[in-house]
Amino acid sequence: MLVLASVQTQRITRVMRMIWVISLFILITTNCVFCAEKPKVTRNVEITADDEKLRDPAGYEAIKELHRLMDDDQSGSIDRFESTDFLQEDLKLTGNDRTRRERAFHHDDDSITVDDMWESWFESEERAWDEETLSNWLVHVVKLPQYKKNFIEKKVTGVALPR
Repeated sequence: MLVLASVQTQRITRVMRMIWVISLFILITTNCVFCAEKPKVTRNVEITADDEKLRDPAGYEAIKELHRLMDDDQSGSIDRFESTDFLQEDLKLTGNDRTRRERAFHHDDDSITVDDMWESWFESEERAWDEETLSNWLVHVVKLPQYKKNFIEKKVTGVALPR
């Protein structure tokens, strides 16, 4: 009698498992059918420069390093003298080209912090460049066509430029 009860319990357990599996299958397939019929909802999500620091730590570190290289007195900000010095000494720019770039870099700020530099990069058009736009810039503006193949093979986009 005890053996018969044990066999019946096992059958009931198997039947219950089958019902649970079938129910789960129906639930999943029903939801998938409904999902397929509904268009995906697109949400406009605004990513801030601060958010992007977390998403792109290598890019932020690269901007910090560029800032450190330009901040000669290590004060934590790049003043107009330091940027002018960088443009003249390191980039060898003079005259109107140097003045134009210095104004574009500083705008109305007399000093540029790391976060100012990061926000400026985050909002720049260059950051959104795709592989083709970046390789065209490399060839036609920077005049380094010998690196185009490498950039394309590595799928370098504008996001990687500061690195």
